[in-house]
Amino acid sequence: MVSGAQTRSPALGSTPVAALAAASSLDGYRAAVDILGRCHEFFTKNHAVLNHLPEWIRQPEKGGMDVEAMERVLARARDDIREFEEHLRRSHPPDLSADDADRERDILTCCALRFDGYKYIEVSGFDANDAVEVALRGGPLPANPLERFAVFFLLQRYLFKWGGERQPADGRHWRLFRELFLSVADQRVPVEFRPSDDHHRLRWRHHYRLRLRETIGFVRDIHERTGYRDARV
Repeated sequence: MVSGAQTRSPALGSTPVAALAAASSLDGYRAAVDILGRCHEFFTKNHAVLNHLPEWIRQPEKGGMDVEAMERVLARARDDIREFEEHLRRSHPPDLSADDADRERDILTCCALRFDGYKYIEVSGFDANDAVEVALRGGPLPANPLERFAVFFLLQRYLFKWGGERQPADGRHWRLFRELFLSVADQRVPVEFRPSDDHHRLRWRHHYRLRLRETIGFVRDIHERTGYRDARV
């Protein structure tokens, strides 16, 4: 599928939008591009591994990986996905009128993952785990917006990937998650802390930032109507 995006196969149409529209699944196409991106990082940035691989592994003339060709395919595929997502955005704007848990999850995830929390924590030395625990106990949120973003990012990883998937939507983790969203939703992410995979950043920009007041209001309404289990006195 990736090679089809590169060569614009007539069987898939003459434009990237037509090619993606004809594909069986945009998510499948995006997943393939994500895998290619991970392979590219493995062969270009994972020095702990590269130091133990033979030199020919990056020399295509000797049977190794053609990293430059991989970069070209990857760039073209990402362009195709961006173009198709823009097409979807214009054709099907998200409905923010209904109380939709899936819509809220998409909003919160796109907002959190437009920020590379791992990189920020590494560069700044900020102890985001400790800040999460302090906030969950009712302590103050970090004053620094980027530190709040890092806590928000870490909570998203926990609630959607690292074991917190069963946390109740009316529990303390989700209350903090929504509070953090409301505190950073209008913040811009510095270029140096934008993730290399810009899917969520672009989805946030195309689907939600253009309607930021409505988007924030959607989450705030859910937050204010939720009867949290550990109600604060």
